[in-house]
Formats: sequence, structure tokens, C-alpha cells
Amino acid sequence: MAGAQLASVLQHIHQLVGAPEDRERSDAQLLLCFREQRDESAFRLLMERHGRMVLGVCRRVLRQHQDAEDAFQATFLVLARNAAAIRQGTALSSWLYGVAYRTALKARRQTSRRQAHERRAGNVARTEPDLNLAWQELQAVLTEEVGRLAEKYRAPFVLCCLEGMSRGEAARQLGWKEGTVSGRLAEARKRLQQRFARRGLTLATALCAGAWTANATTAVPAILSRTTIDAALGIAAGQAAASVVSPPVAALVEGVTQTMFVSKAKLAGLLLLVSGVLAAGVGSHLHRASATPVRQEKPAAAPASQAEKAKIEKPAAAKDEKLTVTGRVLDPDGKPIAGARVFMPGAVWGDAEKGDHPLAGQKSAEDGNFRITMRRADLLKGRFLVATAKGYGLDWKEADKLGASEATFRLVKDLPITGRVLDLEGRPVKGVSVHVGAIEAPPMGDLGPVLKTIHRDGNRVFTHPLRSVYMAAESGVIAPVKTDEAGRFRIAGVGRERIARLRVEGPNIEHQTLYVLTRSDVNVKELIKAAPDRIGRLVRLPSIYGPTFDHLAGPTKPIAGVVRDRATGKPVADVWINASMREAWWENYVRTKTDKDGRYRAIGLPKARSYHVSVWGLERDYIQAGKDVGDSEGLEPIALDFELIHGVRVRGRITDKHTGKPVPAAIWYTPLEGNKFFAAMPAKDASIFRGLGHRSEKDGSYNLLALPGPGLILVRAEVEDNPYTEATIAPADRSKAYSTKAGEGLGESFLGVGRGIESLSGHNAYRILDPASDAVTATCDFQFDRGRTRTGVVVDPDDKPLRGVRVSGLTAMGNIKTLADNSFTVVALNPARSRMIAFAHKDRKLVGYVRLAGDAKEPVTVRLQPGAVLTGRLLDEDGKPLAGIAVNASHRVNEVRWLADEIAGQPIKTDAEGRFRIDGIFPGLEFGLGFRKGNGFLDLDPKYGEMTLKPGTKDLGDIRAKGR
Repeated sequence: MAGAQLASVLQHIHQLVGAPEDRERSDAQLLLCFREQRDESAFRLLMERHGRMVLGVCRRVLRQHQDAEDAFQATFLVLARNAAAIRQGTALSSWLYGVAYRTALKARRQTSRRQAHERRAGNVARTEPDLNLAWQELQAVLTEEVGRLAEKYRAPFVLCCLEGMSRGEAARQLGWKEGTVSGRLAEARKRLQQRFARRGLTLATALCAGAWTANATTAVPAILSRTTIDAALGIAAGQAAASVVSPPVAALVEGVTQTMFVSKAKLAGLLLLVSGVLAAGVGSHLHRASATPVRQEKPAAAPASQAEKAKIEKPAAAKDEKLTVTGRVLDPDGKPIAGARVFMPGAVWGDAEKGDHPLAGQKSAEDGNFRITMRRADLLKGRFLVATAKGYGLDWKEADKLGASEATFRLVKDLPITGRVLDLEGRPVKGVSVHVGAIEAPPMGDLGPVLKTIHRDGNRVFTHPLRSVYMAAESGVIAPVKTDEAGRFRIAGVGRERIARLRVEGPNIEHQTLYVLTRSDVNVKELIKAAPDRIGRLVRLPSIYGPTFDHLAGPTKPIAGVVRDRATGKPVADVWINASMREAWWENYVRTKTDKDGRYRAIGLPKARSYHVSVWGLERDYIQAGKDVGDSEGLEPIALDFELIHGVRVRGRITDKHTGKPVPAAIWYTPLEGNKFFAAMPAKDASIFRGLGHRSEKDGSYNLLALPGPGLILVRAEVEDNPYTEATIAPADRSKAYSTKAGEGLGESFLGVGRGIESLSGHNAYRILDPASDAVTATCDFQFDRGRTRTGVVVDPDDKPLRGVRVSGLTAMGNIKTLADNSFTVVALNPARSRMIAFAHKDRKLVGYVRLAGDAKEPVTVRLQPGAVLTGRLLDEDGKPLAGIAVNASHRVNEVRWLADEIAGQPIKTDAEGRFRIDGIFPGLEFGLGFRKGNGFLDLDPKYGEMTLKPGTKDLGDIRAKGR
């Protein structure tokens, strides 16, 4: 038994590392090996090379991470299904780029239709606003224009500019001469420069933007890699796509395949995909090194999205004001329970904020009643009032919702969790700590519907809604236990039909979070096997078990070092160290603190190819720092020291300019390009600033750490339908700006360190600060301006009220909504700048727009007219008609393009004679005409890239496509 387990582990490690000679093979060789021999390692290397680029394309087109990951998975499934159809000489990177772009566009159309349906049904969930709309805007422009390049130009551009290869490496991949690569790369840059210039951008802007490089190199989450290979293995076994992937992914695979390839014959044996060997994790998991500062961190039990929502905030009530909570404790049959413990734990989110004693508590009387008096100031969001009784599973209430009515707790039947912790050779491990970090309960008390939703979703195991309670080991809700001589442990009090997240930790083993299903008849093996994205041969993260299980814990790879003050050389005590491996499930990171000598030792990580370690000294006024480190031989500790530098503590308050009241807001800081203090940092990593966001407190106050020297603070209101004006560059700052062009493209922007474009688009305020080298503190207040409001009505060409109109630009943040009637209200107008408001009625093919200023007379009447019509005939270089080519018109103005993209529907295609017709183009507004064949755009005369139409029909006649 032990030998078999060890062999399995060694085999897994061998798969992770791969043979060195495999990495020298070209894409063509790997694809041939995969096609003819079903070589899994060959496809693994292909995905390792190009997976980041594909995910970057998908993320630039799609705003939601889940949608982007679906498109990513579908792209590689299309490759696997159609590997034999890729013609010899085609650059795989270019082919994948085109497929990814096409798949993402199709996914965006599906999302738009779904959202429209949800809006009609009135069940749209509120989503978090995008972190930086300007970055998204630039990403969309880049993705579109690169996709338009002919393949011979796109291939070297993708390899050299997006995947970071040298010209020599690209030449080997493509089978070209290095001179050919250089020439075509130069031509690609020239063509892109011309196209960007028509959009008010430059190629230099595009390539230096942090949005581009960050997304182009975004690591593919390990769980996404694993789920993709699992889906492919299912198809290789003869299953249909719909049976092994989620319906949206299956629809993408089928839809894209049908439009790309005429033959629908099955290509057997072409569906093995990459395993989870890619560096992963950070892209969609904000809880890692780029998380909020330690003083705001939540425990490993809470997903990042929930942790943000569960930020502990003090209510405005007086500090010592009391609240009396009354209620009853009942058993599963509704009968009162006497002697039940009802209390509010003092420990919050893994740290004993108030100590390990309960803040308030009482036992229920004979009739199950209780009465507890507590301070209102202790009713923090993220804290819970808990009821427990021996022999039952607990119940809980959210603390910030207490007081409105009586609190009735209904305990459930219990099912104790029993398990063993064994090492990789099957030997019991004594003294391992096991504690419950969270409990999740289904709304109706039945796990059945939940188990059917086992699915990849970034940081969740199940997508079904669950009611959750989080608890620290010190909370006293369910006491931690230690394994005995036989490695056994037992935990009671969780309750039946629930999910318990257990944290398993020991001095010599890998620390992990385990998901335990407290259902007696659950077959976890079949559950995982049946899940479309969780089948296959690789070890799953997280580990999922039933109520009785054996857990194999691997050895730990320690990371140790010293943290010092760079200026004095003295050790820095009491700062947090976070450590994780890129491939791990997000909850399986470890934390520790430096001792009085500045030393730390992070234990609990398994042996892996690489790790990321970050230091958080914000409480001590030290700028955060992070490093990547590779593995070392055996299990000896990895040595990793840090030098920290002091920052400038910036404090301020964010308020409404008119009312003076505080406004909830998100705040970002980054040093500006040329900041000499950033250049002198021990580790010059711009992402440690760009990835760190802050939120204002209840009273509008905030504080952050900045570097001396020039830096930029960007602020955005975190309120629904943001009613405030967008930030604009002050006259005194225009000379410092990177771009002062508002409207199209990036808009007004500054250049941050790492040559990242920091756009004002999507933010309500900004400030440039320049603290002196000896500064300790700085003050920077912000006032959000509501601007001016204007109202209007929409009518049809006959001046009749028009309903069902989609409109973009009603707020400064550029959202799109459907008007309930024919009236609209535009908010947050800047008196000194007009805003484009775009309207469209898809069914009647009516469009319209208005540039609205803050002093416009009310009410504004917008009369929609039939959109302009564009016709023509597409021919190849020999004058033969090109049939089945997708046609699109991409408007330059942001608000118009956002709206036009959403209502575009299925792409228009040329007919058998190469003819096409595009309805609904906005008259008077510039757009670019594009023709897409398969996975790329045809090359056209540049004049078609900057067109404007008058009302009516415009026939372009014959158009010759070039460069194919």
C-alpha cells in the first residue's frame, strides 16, 4: 500500500516537471505527437506555452472572470477536437488567438442575451464594478485590432509581443527565417500603429499599458487547467460535450466549431488536454498576495468575495448603547431545548480581536427562551450569534441583523465527523490540529440540490446558494481537536446535511482546507467523477470527503528568512508573512509572523516548483513587499530574506461635496513613472501597488501607505448607480499627464511605474501627491461632485413615445440599461464637458445619440431614426467572391460601441456572391469595417478603418481583401 502511494506521488511529480527534451520541441512537433499518439505531455506543453495568452484574450473581451474561463476552456476543446484540421504551416499561437477571440465574442453575445432575459424577469444580481474601465477599454481595442491582422503578421506579433519570445525563438516555432520574422513583425507594428492612430491611440500606449502585459502573462488558475483536461478526458471516452462540461461551455464549443469547420466528422482520440502544471492562482483569487492589508484580512475560511462583503464595520450607534436580544432555541422537531448555549464569540476572523472569551452569553431556560443584553458596538458585520447544544448541530444569526425581531434558533440533528490523518506512506500522524473554519448550510436543509452544482467557479466548490458561518479556532464554537496515536480525530456539533471546512495543520505536514459533507450516504468518489469539471486522474484541490474519511498529508517544504529595515539593518518584528504556491487551491496558503529578531518560518506548504511569499508591514508603516522563489533540493527550508522600507502614511476623508456626508469608496495608489524612490526599492514590482485596493471606513476616512515622490491616488464611489461625475485632469496637472485626450480610447491618463497606464476613466476623483523624502504623513481629502442632472424623452421617427430602448451613458461610469418607458435621466454631468448618450431599439433598427452638456435645456428630446445601411461585395485578390465571411462595424466612441456590441446579435455574413448588408449603423459617427474569416480578420485598405455614414444606404461596391 505504502509503495503504491509513493509511486503515485513520484509519477505525479514527474508529470509536473516534464522531460527537458520535450520543451525543445516546436509547436508543430508537439501537435503532431498529440494528434498521432494522444501524447498528454505534448498537449500539456502546448497549453503551458499558450494558455496565458488565450486567457488574456478571453479576459479582455469578457468582463466576468467566469465567462472568460468558460471561453478559455472552450478554445482548447476546439483545438483538441479539430487538431487534424489545422493546416501545415499555420502558427498555433496565431490560430489560438483567433479562436479565443471568436469564442469570447460568442460568449459575450450569450451573456448579453442572458442578462436581457434576467432583466425582464427582474432577477439580476448586483455585480461588483470593474476595477478599471479604462484598462478594459484598451484591452478590447488591442484584442480587436490584433485579431484583424492577417495571419502572417499576427503570428510573429503574438509570439514576440504577447508571449515574450525573441525573434530567434519565434523563427524556430514558425519554421521561418529570423529575417522573415523581423520583417513581418515590423509590418505588423506599422499596421497596428495606423489603426491605433485612427482611434486616438498609439502603439506605444498599447504595448506599455499594464493592462496588456498583465493579462498577456496572467497565470492560468490551476483549477481551470485541471477542469479543462478533465472535460477533454470525458470527450475522449466518447461522451458528448454537453455531458462533460457546463451547458455554456458546450454551446461555445459546438457553435465555434460549426462556424469554423465544414466537416463535422468526429476526430477520435484528440481530446487530452493539459493538467494543472501551469503557474496559477493569482489571476482570479484576490485573496492572495494582492489582498487587502493584514489588519483587514479575513481567515482562510472565507472566499475573497465574501470576505470583502464581510468587512467588519462599526455602526454609528453610541459606543456603549445596549441592545437586548430575546428568542428561543428549538430542536429539529420544533420543541424547546433547555440549557442550550447562546453566545457571541469574541474571536473574529481567526484573530482574537476581543480575546477568546464570548462577548455575551446565556443558557436557554426550560421553555427554550433566552434573553441577552449586549453592546450595539459589538454587532459587527461578519460576527454571529450562535446557539449550540450537546447532541445537535449548531444554528446562527448574523450579528448586524439582530434586534429587529425575536431570534429563533432551530438546531439540527448531528452527524459527527471522524477521520484519520496519515502520511504518504499510510502511517498515522499524531498531534495534528484539526479545527472547523466554516460551516455552510443549504437553505432547505438538504444537501442534495447543492451536490448537483459541484462546479468550477473561481473560489467556490458548489455554486448553489449556501448560508455560512465563519469561526476562528479561538472562538469556542467548536473546539479544535488533535489527532491521537492512531491519527484519529472526532468533531461533533456541525450538524447533518452541511458542509464543514476543516483546517488541518501540523508542524511537519502540508496544511490544507478539507471540505467535509455531513451526509451519511454521500459517495464522494462518484460525486467528483460525475462532475463535468472534476473528473480525471489528478489529485483534487480542495480535498472533498464524506463524514468518515482518511486524509493523506504530504510533507511540508518550509520557507524561512529574516525581515529587516533597509535603512537601519535592524530586524522588523511582528509583521505578517503570507506564503502560497501558484498551483494550489486558494485556501491552502499559510501565514506566520516575524519574531522579535525579525525571523520567520512559514510551514505547511507542499513541495512545488515555485512559491510566492509576501510581507505585510502596513501596521508598522512599511511598504508591502513580495517575491517569487523556486524550489530547492529535498525538504530543506528555502531561505528568503526581505528588506522593507518605510512609507508615507496618507490619511484623508471622502465626502459628498453637496451634503458633506461620507461616501463609501475604493481607493488605489501607485507611484508615477520616474519616481526615484520606487527605482531604489529592493524589489521593483509595480504590481504590489496596482493590485492593492483600499476601502473607506464608515465615516468616510481612509489611510494608505505611499512612497515619497510623485504618486497618483484614484478614487471611485462604491455605491449603486454611481451618481458622481468622472474625474478630469486639473489644468495644473496637464503637463504631467500621459494623455489629455478625453472621450475615445483610454481618455485622460497618467503613466505609472512599470509604464502602466493609469486612466481617470471609471474613477470619480484623483490626486497627485509628491511627499518629500523625509515625510512621515500626508493628508489628502476628496469631495465627490454630483454634477448636474438632465432629463429627456425618446421618440420614434413619428415623434411617438418609444419603449424598450437600450441606452448607454446615463451615468458617468458608462453603464447600459433598458428604459422602463420613454423617459430618461442623465446624472453626474460635468458642466465643463459634454457626454455622449447613445440609444438603440434593436427590433426596429432605430438608433440615435445626443452630446449632452450640463447646461442643456430640459426636457431633451431624442428622436431615433433608422440606422444607416452599409452594403458591398467582398472579393479576394483574384476578384473571386468570398462567401461566409463575418462582417462587423466597430464604432470608435465608447458609449456607442458598448451599446452596439451588446445589441449586435449573430454576426452578419457575406452570401454566395460575397455580398453583405449591415443595418443599424449610427449615422455621423466614425467606425471601422472588418471582415473575419475563420479565426482572423482579412486585411483591407486602411480607408475602411475610418468610415462615417450619412442616413440612408451606402454601397461600397467591390472590396478587395488583401494579405491572405
